[in-house]
Amino acid sequence: MPEDPEIESRRWSEQDYQAAAKIYRDALDQNPENPTWTADLGIARLHLKDWNGAGSAFRQALKSEPASAQAHTNLAEAL
Repeated sequence: MPEDPEIESRRWSEQDYQAAAKIYRDALDQNPENPTWTADLGIARLHLKDWNGAGSAFRQALKSEPASAQAHTNLAEAL
């Protein structure tokens, strides 16, 4: 599960996307079906310019929430 929301928020505000990606990868190891965490992992990977990793995360998120306009938009950005 992701860390305390305050710590998590700090990671984003400090643009520590590598740390954020690790938090979400670790959380997804325990709950791989969580579309929010999967999408957040994709966003961190976008910031890291890991286009393939971001695309993979957004595709996974869309399996759980196929109507998510944001996940579709983020996937398009990754491609």
